[in-house]
Amino acid sequence: MRSKRITRSNKSTNGNKHSDDSFSESFKEKLKQYTKQKKIKMETSSSSDDSTSTISSKTKSDESSTIEKPSKSESKKKTTKVTTSNRKDNTDKIMEQLSAVRTARTSKGISSGYMIKLNSIKVPSETECYIIEMDISNQIGQLNIYLKASYLLDVLKDFCTNMRKAYPTLVEKYQIEKYQPIIQSGRVVELRDVAQGDNKCRSSFKDGREYKDYINYFLFPTSFGSLKVVLEDFKSFLQTAFSSKYFFVLMTLYTKELNNTGGKIGIKLREKDSEPWKILQEEEKYVVDLMQSLDAKFMNENINSILESMFPSNSYKEKYQKIGWMNKSKGKKN
Repeated sequence: MRSKRITRSNKSTNGNKHSDDSFSESFKEKLKQYTKQKKIKMETSSSSDDSTSTISSKTKSDESSTIEKPSKSESKKKTTKVTTSNRKDNTDKIMEQLSAVRTARTSKGISSGYMIKLNSIKVPSETECYIIEMDISNQIGQLNIYLKASYLLDVLKDFCTNMRKAYPTLVEKYQIEKYQPIIQSGRVVELRDVAQGDNKCRSSFKDGREYKDYINYFLFPTSFGSLKVVLEDFKSFLQTAFSSKYFFVLMTLYTKELNNTGGKIGIKLREKDSEPWKILQEEEKYVVDLMQSLDAKFMNENINSILESMFPSNSYKEKYQKIGWMNKSKGKKN
């Protein structure tokens, strides 16, 4: 998500290039090819495993037949050495086992710790809508460089639009009718550098160019239910959509249309078993939380816009301003 924003070339004026029927056919064909290749890969892998197992078994048998047993006198001489050696071997074995456990934990994200975080805020009953912010970051708030806010929102829009055309029977399963209006009105905005800090966007510089960090946010009508219900339902929708083969195919098509086909990031996102997809596919990676105020994530101009959506014509009132800023002095006029 940390990057200079890249947009797809040749977009139509309504912002959705993939909404025509020809794309739906291309989507279906691409999915068929992907499924066929995956099946061939699995069959080849199975055959290779059987062959490897046979060779390994034969090798072990040959090796055991050539081992000579030591004489009794030699065995007695080596008793002390063997005992010491066994202790050393046990230590090595324990070291190996614990190392494997630590490696497994690291591979599951204990080190990098990237999670799909859905953050909202408690609001009074008179609000017109709820807000949910989405970012993919680790424990120290670092955004994932592959799973960019703009990429995810663009492909989510493609997912909602083109699944209706290519696979209308799956619309109900993926709750397209319910969430398409929410996704279509979703936003990509700059991330505040420090929570409740100055009105400054988080960014970095490379080769003299500034790369800003971006996050997503979505607005939900209160008719969807309580805030808790809305958060949990949206989490379920995202996990189902992001982990589907349809979303992967659409992301593949999307990255191929970017400048330089998305570069190294595009290559990584076209690899089904890459780390970014493991993050999106693991249910335990999806977490919900509450912000103390909107300036934990958002820039002032976006806070003003969000508050106006929540409390039309009344967002200036002090009780609503406190929802926007923990410290009022950092608020509306900055």
